[in-house]
Amino acid sequence: MPIILFGESFTFSVLALSALSGIGSYLQGRREARLKGGFMDLITEITLALVVGLIVAYVLESHGMERGYTCALVLVASNNGADSLAAIRQLAIKGLAKFFNSGGTSK
Repeated sequence: MPIILFGESFTFSVLALSALSGIGSYLQGRREARLKGGFMDLITEITLALVVGLIVAYVLESHGMERGYTCALVLVASNNGADSLAAIRQLAIKGLAKFFNSGGTSK
């Protein structure tokens, strides 16, 4: 399902919430001295949050989750984009390993 089928206003809501989370993650990183505070750090945090937000929105929308819950989970998951992407990657690796270890017949 392409992301544009979500409806433009929902897509913009997801993007806005994700960008807001990315900015919040950047500011938290500055406060904790985890980030140096450069422009690239800001862009990186926003980009990671956008990617995570779109992944979460796509998965939840394809499962038929209500959009209010989807927006809430986008906000939570994209708050720390790097950790969320690592968790998503681990889930994908486990799923693919299970699929290939079963000879391609597992769901």
